[in-house]
Amino acid sequence: MSSNSQYLINEFDIRFYHWSLLEIQREVREDFPSLRMLLNPETQNIIKIFDSLSPEQKLELAIALVRFSQRRTLSLLGENLTDRDQELDHWFYNEANSHSQIIKQLEYRNSIQQVVDSKRIKSLVSKELEPILGKPFSRRGDLGYQTIINCWSVKTWIEIGKGTFRYFHTIFHQDEKSIRLGPGVGVSIGVWFGLGSINTPWICTTEEEAEQSAKSLNILCDHFLNALPDLLEGLFYEKS
Repeated sequence: MSSNSQYLINEFDIRFYHWSLLEIQREVREDFPSLRMLLNPETQNIIKIFDSLSPEQKLELAIALVRFSQRRTLSLLGENLTDRDQELDHWFYNEANSHSQIIKQLEYRNSIQQVVDSKRIKSLVSKELEPILGKPFSRRGDLGYQTIINCWSVKTWIEIGKGTFRYFHTIFHQDEKSIRLGPGVGVSIGVWFGLGSINTPWICTTEEEAEQSAKSLNILCDHFLNALPDLLEGLFYEKS
């Protein structure tokens, strides 16, 4: 990998890290409006954990989760995780795991309930996303979209199952496709809030939940795509 390629990757990671910190502080300040959009037992449990804390503790924990999840970027900035960061991350995942049986029970309940047909979910999602992403292209029965920002190809992937869907974005250079930006497998709300996973789904047991979830997806995708021009500003590949 060329030095310019590595610079682009590192510079985006640093920008994304600072953006994530601002986002999680806003989220805490506004009482987690984005996380509350995600209809699934795991996220509901995460919100309960935060709701049990004082405002100061919520902010401290949220920042620690972002720092821990993006520790490679911390090293680029010449920083290290603090003992407190690690203590809070350990506490959070212990709390989350202690409720795992409750989550499994809720997931089982959802699995035996009548859920919205995948074709209906696909129709609702594509209708909501068309104003901001245009027409989708097919991807094994799921949905895929492409947005071009300068020299970057941003793909938005929606994976749809029976009664559920999840999403993530990938960012590749249009010409030098080996250059990929962003942490993990892809970027989603779970990633930028330091929860360490792109697999945060919506579970839709009613038509109303499916409509609400599709609108939530529109809001989250639009929010990130509107932030991307600033995150990508001035990042151009230079052939050596």
